[in-house]
Amino acid sequence: MNRVLSVCKRYRRPLGIACLALVCLGVLACVWLAAVLPAESKSQSMKLNDQYDQTLVLTEPLTQTFVSDQPLVGLGFQMRAEGACAGNLYLQLYDDVTGELLSSSTGDLAYLVPDSYTVLGLDTPVEAGTAERYRLVLTAEYADGSAQATVGYGPDGLDGTLYLGDTPVSGSLALLAVTEQIGGFVSAYYWAFGLLATLLVCLCAVVVTGSRPCPLHRLCFGLVLALGLLFTMLLPPYAAPDEQYHINQAFSLASRIATHLAPDAHAIGGVPIQETFRRATDQDPLLQNANTTVFTWRQYLRQLDSTSDVPLGQITFYNELQATPDNALYVCSALAVLLGYILHLGFAPTLLLGRLANLLVFALLAAWAVKRAPFGKRVFLAVTLLPMTLHMAASFSRDSLLLGLVFAFTALVLDAAWGPAERVRPVCLVALAVLPMLFAPSKMVYLPLSALVLLIPAARIGRRGNWFKGAVLALAVLAFCLSPTNRLTLKGVWTTDTSSISSVETEIPEPGTEEGAEGEGEPVQGLVAEQDKVTYSVGYMLQHPGTTLKLFINTLLENTDHYIRSLVGGSLSYYTLDLAWGWVLVLYGLLAAALLGGGSPMPAGARLWTGLLCLACLGLTVGGCLVWTPIYYTTLYGLQGRYLLCFLPAALLALRPAKTLLTAGSTHGLVLALALTDAGVLLNVFLAVLAR
Repeated sequence: MNRVLSVCKRYRRPLGIACLALVCLGVLACVWLAAVLPAESKSQSMKLNDQYDQTLVLTEPLTQTFVSDQPLVGLGFQMRAEGACAGNLYLQLYDDVTGELLSSSTGDLAYLVPDSYTVLGLDTPVEAGTAERYRLVLTAEYADGSAQATVGYGPDGLDGTLYLGDTPVSGSLALLAVTEQIGGFVSAYYWAFGLLATLLVCLCAVVVTGSRPCPLHRLCFGLVLALGLLFTMLLPPYAAPDEQYHINQAFSLASRIATHLAPDAHAIGGVPIQETFRRATDQDPLLQNANTTVFTWRQYLRQLDSTSDVPLGQITFYNELQATPDNALYVCSALAVLLGYILHLGFAPTLLLGRLANLLVFALLAAWAVKRAPFGKRVFLAVTLLPMTLHMAASFSRDSLLLGLVFAFTALVLDAAWGPAERVRPVCLVALAVLPMLFAPSKMVYLPLSALVLLIPAARIGRRGNWFKGAVLALAVLAFCLSPTNRLTLKGVWTTDTSSISSVETEIPEPGTEEGAEGEGEPVQGLVAEQDKVTYSVGYMLQHPGTTLKLFINTLLENTDHYIRSLVGGSLSYYTLDLAWGWVLVLYGLLAAALLGGGSPMPAGARLWTGLLCLACLGLTVGGCLVWTPIYYTTLYGLQGRYLLCFLPAALLALRPAKTLLTAGSTHGLVLALALTDAGVLLNVFLAVLAR
């Protein structure tokens, strides 16, 4: 026994990692047996005819001819029975032209699903185009004393004829065609994802428990890239909030560049926000769907090796919206899309290139922020590894670069103000001047953060340090004012025209979320409904303070849980994948652990100034959503917790205690906990998509 204990003590590190791997694999196996394996029967279907206002009693063979250009693996009928039904149900599918039996099926009448389609799977799947016209024969064989089944049909709907026995019936069966089943793909995809996540967690454990722990910024870079890749695996393009508009923008910018690179192409010049340009082959309805399903995964995977034969510069116009008139934060993704054009890659691999470009730039900026921060490294790391941050980073959204730029600027200010160096290097001064000019124009709500530069003592900058800080603020404001996005943002804020208020209906359905309503008051020109033009402008709020107050109260009562969830990633995709509240609490607990894991040298005045700037950002965020909200809405439109991510590190550091409350050795434990939590969140996402 002592020898065993001695060996265990000597090899406790590899044994611990092996135990961690076994636990992860055990959890994966249990989830696979309980939830994934049964989902292999999930199918994709289409309703060939959904009219069934009449019924036929199935006393004789029922014959229906129909036309379909889809593969067939099953057929569904609207059936019910008045009483207990027992016996067998037989289905034969023929080629109506040749009379050849293509497939058949046998079902149990006891399993009829009332008021829904009862589906019979075909024993031999029928490929698309097998027959010009199909003929199905449905026959019931009842047990003694069994109730008879009825089949729903309507006056028309199918290009074919209907017979009950030898009697023609005027109408067509309500018919559902199952076109394909997902089969073992779900299990294969699940284990590919699960093994990659397990490998990542184990590698993280190896690094953080090593005798020479990896520097925190390198850990940050590696984890962001690895977890970001897993997010792109489970949430393919068009899944992130408003990602379709960001994709349109990146593809349009790449198209503009491509037309100038191709000498024989017609230059398209500037592209209005209401228009989109991309190649004719850059279309796939299954991928261009924010509601991710298991079939989206399979289509995405199938198309990753696709190519395009469209020549460089041959661009097609689409009447689709872009995100914003400003292209500054789409350069990285657009250049990646352009590379896809040059290499003649298909739609899916080009989408992947664009997302990976944003993810790589964000990972570099986030790692640099962790490296440069003289304190609060854990805070930057924790915010960077939140599921919502990773979800946005691994997308076409401009929030990917915005987050990285603001994190880098905040860390650089902290380093310049409280870092070990007595003087700020010239290259850092250039970065301090350039970064606000990049993030301030893109979203007005982050403009106040440029004033963090005032925290830097002038003596650390050198001669005329105060002049430098003033110049940084002036350049940020100038860049903001010159941005076409902000000219749209400010337009209509002071509008007091309420002449059409009386004509506004009080029960108008919520409009679809447009990128223009992204929470900072960016109107989408040409697509705003007439009733939506009467909003909570400054003039209207001054005239109706009670209505405005009621709006805020209703918002707090109804939407607070959404803000709490969407800050850390409790709601992902287009806020259609809600995680269990346990994960949300764990994520907030990890943020608290990061906050309490070290002292802060920030004096009271610096904390107050940082906190006020963060409150100003929050106020502008709420104000931007407010002036976009139509007056017939009962809650604030467009506000989301993710808008707080950019200034969350600054806000947390302003609240950080002056003394260390957790040991420094807990830093790498926090890293492992974040990796495990993200892996668990991804597993939750997998199951949420699987349940659709």
